[in-house]
Amino acid sequence: MARSPALWDSIAVRYDGLRPDQGLTDPGVRAAWLAVMSRCLPGPGCGILDVGCGTGSLSLLLASAGHAVTGIDFAPAMIDVARSKGANHGVTFLVQDATGPQFAPASFDVVLGRQVLWALPDRASALRNWASLVRPGGSVVLVEGRFASGNGMTAAEIAAIAPPELSPPQVTDLSGDASLWGGPLADQRLLVTFSRS
Repeated sequence: MARSPALWDSIAVRYDGLRPDQGLTDPGVRAAWLAVMSRCLPGPGCGILDVGCGTGSLSLLLASAGHAVTGIDFAPAMIDVARSKGANHGVTFLVQDATGPQFAPASFDVVLGRQVLWALPDRASALRNWASLVRPGGSVVLVEGRFASGNGMTAAEIAAIAPPELSPPQVTDLSGDASLWGGPLADQRLLVTFSRS
């Protein structure tokens, strides 16, 4: 996967329409994602950092459930779309690289990454940085998996690079839940949740 913001900038305007799980415009897909996310968040009113937030669909969904959400992405056009969608919804969207978010340690209850970690050039550094941003008792929540193309990461690969302050992950296979994807899925998709000690 290209690490150039220009690629993502070039598809930002049409990104939400590429797949139902990206734009979260279908009510059934939105409800399915909200249910999954609610089960793995540490409680109501969480402070959440959505790394690699793209056009902000998941950030906005979580904000609608009462969480305080900050979304970051390294592609300015993606952030422009997110800000346009998120006007008056209380979400902060910033242009930052997901590998090294610029926030004080222990700033969030949750760091959330959906299909982001696998695409980063230094995955171990990213996961270490994300863990440092989580308050004790909080969580790092990842949606990853092995794609039909061969790209992606398994749960074992993610666990192998996790820093020691993160607990062993809880892993849920999301692949067979068509309600999350708007239909059957050929890829493996996993929910990988770490607790921060």
